[in-house]
Amino acid sequence: MIHRPQLPPRGWRYRELRDRPLPFDWDLTDGMLVVRDGEDRWRTQVRGELLATLGRARRAPYAVLADQCVGIDDRNPVRPDVLVVDQTRADLYVAEPIPPAAVALVVEIAPGRGGTDVWYRKPALYAAAGIGHYWRVECCCAGWPLVHEFWLDHESGEYRPSPVAVHAAVLSTTVPYPVHTTLTTRVHGGAAAEPDQLPNSCRYSVLPKIIAASRAEGEPAPGSAPAASSARRISSSPLNTAPAAGVWP
Repeated sequence: MIHRPQLPPRGWRYRELRDRPLPFDWDLTDGMLVVRDGEDRWRTQVRGELLATLGRARRAPYAVLADQCVGIDDRNPVRPDVLVVDQTRADLYVAEPIPPAAVALVVEIAPGRGGTDVWYRKPALYAAAGIGHYWRVECCCAGWPLVHEFWLDHESGEYRPSPVAVHAAVLSTTVPYPVHTTLTTRVHGGAAAEPDQLPNSCRYSVLPKIIAASRAEGEPAPGSAPAASSARRISSSPLNTAPAAGVWP
């Protein structure tokens, strides 16, 4: 049984909890102590890969961090999976939590279940704090990551989809600095699904991009098999038919 400290009448504040040795990982939502869900392998690996990708592409004055608290306000500190910080705006050795004015990008990886926080509450907090860029990473039906990229519209104070709103197979963007990487690693659910075993939305929109990126990188394409049997299978697959309009996983 998890023992939670007694809630003060006005709710908790971050500075009251940050040094407490609580026996669980936690978040604060409007001063309420919330136990964080356990990590799954897919989320952990995708976070590590994005952290490495952003780190390799990094240029001054930016730093790339993982699981660090951003001080939206004292009752709603937020810990994105990955964030990019402008080091001219904060001393990372003493800034705790990190001030939103120093944050250039926040990345949230949607959990396998639920995920309303990364769809609604967290982006609203980030936008209100003036953070310029937000990525929401989701697992498509075949097990590969999709990166939804948003830019802050300063006039409305809300996030809008970037010109390339969803990155499948290849992540390529210029903000907060140029980044280009493949998104072909499938890290949960065991063996890759065959094309004719996938829902139509993946067949039509995501899988063709993943196969093309895999071939460009010299990696085996998802669902690959010896050439003859592969040709027979793909030639009869709905991948070769026109998709319905607006289909997306």
